[in-house]
Parts: sequence; C-alpha cells; structure tokens
Amino acid sequence: MAGLAWLVAIAWGVRGARRDDEAAAALGPALCGMLVVLAAAGGFGALGATGALLGAIATAGVARVAAGDAVPASASARRGGVAAVARAETNRRAGRVAIVAGVAVASVVAIGAQRECAAARAVVLAKSRVQAGNAAGAIAALEQVQLDPFEDNFERSSAEVYLSLPPTSPQAAEAGPGAVRAARRAIALTPARELAYARLAEGLGVQALHGDHAAIDAMEAAYARAFALGPHDVVLRSENARYDILLGRPAEALTRATAAAQLDTNFADAHLLRAEALAALGRRVEARAALERALNADWHGIAAREQVALRLAAALGLEAVVRE
Repeated sequence: MAGLAWLVAIAWGVRGARRDDEAAAALGPALCGMLVVLAAAGGFGALGATGALLGAIATAGVARVAAGDAVPASASARRGGVAAVARAETNRRAGRVAIVAGVAVASVVAIGAQRECAAARAVVLAKSRVQAGNAAGAIAALEQVQLDPFEDNFERSSAEVYLSLPPTSPQAAEAGPGAVRAARRAIALTPARELAYARLAEGLGVQALHGDHAAIDAMEAAYARAFALGPHDVVLRSENARYDILLGRPAEALTRATAAAQLDTNFADAHLLRAEALAALGRRVEARAALERALNADWHGIAAREQVALRLAAALGLEAVVRE
C-alpha cells in the first residue's frame, strides 16, 4: 500500500508537469529524491517509508491549496491583466515553498524512522543474547546505537534488557543503574508514559536490593507517578508489592497486593503476593486462604510464579491443593 501511494503521488507530479502546474510538478523529483534519502538512512523500513509517504502526500495537498487558482501567465493576462498575473505567480511560489518545506519535514521523519528501526534491531539482538546467557553481548548490542532515537521505546526496551540480565553474570551489578539510566532517558523523551516510570521504579528496586537503601524512596516516588498515569494497572501494583516483599516490607506489600487483587480478582499473582505478605506477617490462616485463591486463579502463563505458589503451598501445609 505504501508503494502504491508513492506511485500515485509521483503520477500526480507528472500530471502537474504536463498541465504546467509548477507546484505539483515539483512533487515528482522531490519524491524520487526522498527515495535516495531513505536508502542513505539505512534501508526501507515500513515505518520510515510510510512516514515519508504521509508527509509527502500531505505536502502535495498543502501545495495544491497554496497554489490555489494558479494558471499560466498568458491565460491570466487575458482574464485580468497584470494583477491576475501577479496573483498567479505568488500562488505558484507559495506552492513551491510548501513543497520544499514539506519534503524537508518528510525527509526528517524518514531518517528518524530509520533510526528507530536500527534501535529496534539492537533491542532484539540484545534480548536474544540475554536468553543465550551472554550479558556482556547484550549490553554491547545496546551500546551500538550511536544516535538517540526520537521516541522512547528504545530506552524503555533497553531498561527491560538491563533488568533481565542474569543475576549470576558479572554484569548483574549493572542491571539496576543501567535500567535507571535508560528509564530516565525515556522519561525525558516522553514524560507522561506510565511504563517508563515503571521501568525506573524496577531499576531503583534492583539497586535497593543490592544495598542502596536510599533508592527505596525514589522507587516509591516512581511507582506513585506510574500509578497516577495508570491507576488500573494491576501488573504494576503487583510488581510494586513484589519488590516490597523482596525488600522485607510485608506490610507495604500486603496493602499493594490487596489493591491489585481488588482491581482484578482473577489475577493469580496478586493473590500469591497477598499470601506471601500474610505469611511473612505470621497470619497463616489468611495466607492459606489467599494462596488457595491464587492456585485457582488465572496465571496468564506465568509458570515461574506458579511454581513459587506451589512451594509456598507446601510450606503452609496445603499438600492436598498442591497434589491437585
């Protein structure tokens, strides 16, 4: 569809050339030049081509409006004399300016899209290296992106890569600081994105787990901002509760896990976190009840957390439930 739209736009330019419409005629060479720009930017990613097309087609529309009733000077002279000729020439110039400005904007969009595509490939490579146990290679893949993309997705994904580094790898100590740096860059690009604050909070949580107790307050502030942007995000509240448990704060974990369970009564992880918090507080009867709900709820394919639930069930004496 993008290629078809490009051909239509070029045909429009050829048509304008045949009809002595200078504003439309300028579109053909401009679009051909943008093909070169796209190639030089590193390929023909779908996002880049589509963005450039949208910009070019919108530019053509603006040029048509700006050109207005532009007609050849000879015809204008016959209809209205010098004033009509001057008006037609002004309109033609305005159309040409609109074409040039629009092509420039579309070219920037295209180049930016190619940078986004390159960054996305780096993230995919980094995640594959994490799965292969190559933490150093994953970090190196992220560092290959020399130009910052225009959008925050690369930075948020980079934070996720850092957070997924194996805890036994030599690079594990870089997980928290690396995630925090990437998340802060994402927030600078898009200050109202809930997920960016969630990644920041997780990175600060990892730092707190490695002994940086000053990071706890910053983690809470980041989670508070994320909750403000996504008040109904049950996964986010569960993640906050999980870090509270890991940091030895069962009372805070219970409050947050209960809020998550109220948002989605069938979200198993929220009930598991309630059970863990209640067990840590010594409230075993309530913990058993919460765990039974967790084992009967929807795990959404989170096999690792389900195993945690089964181990906790055994610890709380729910062998019958475990056997089921």
